[in-house]
Amino acid sequence: MTAGIGGVDGWARTQLSNLYGVFVLSMKMFGGRDAAKILALAATAVPSLGPCTVAATYLVAGGALERQPSDRPPDAELDRIVSQIDEHGSGVALPGGTWRWAFPLRSRPVSPAA
Repeated sequence: MTAGIGGVDGWARTQLSNLYGVFVLSMKMFGGRDAAKILALAATAVPSLGPCTVAATYLVAGGALERQPSDRPPDAELDRIVSQIDEHGSGVALPGGTWRWAFPLRSRPVSPAA
């Protein structure tokens, strides 16, 4: 392929653009936002990173998952499935053949000495 006429160069430019988007997103997440705002920022950014959508987001509150934002309509089956996913994430098969992937996001405790 000839450089600069699409093909590999076009693909590489797209990947760099996506990588830059992830970099900017990560920088915004470290701006002192609370967990709910970080989760909202991540959820709104998903469609810009690829052909994906967000079905639901959750925060842990009092040891239980709480759908975010809290005014979203409940989906008992999805909530049940997500509550059983381990720390590595998992595919989620929903009735009717729809599937999703669950990505648990965790923060690390910050050391006072850091």
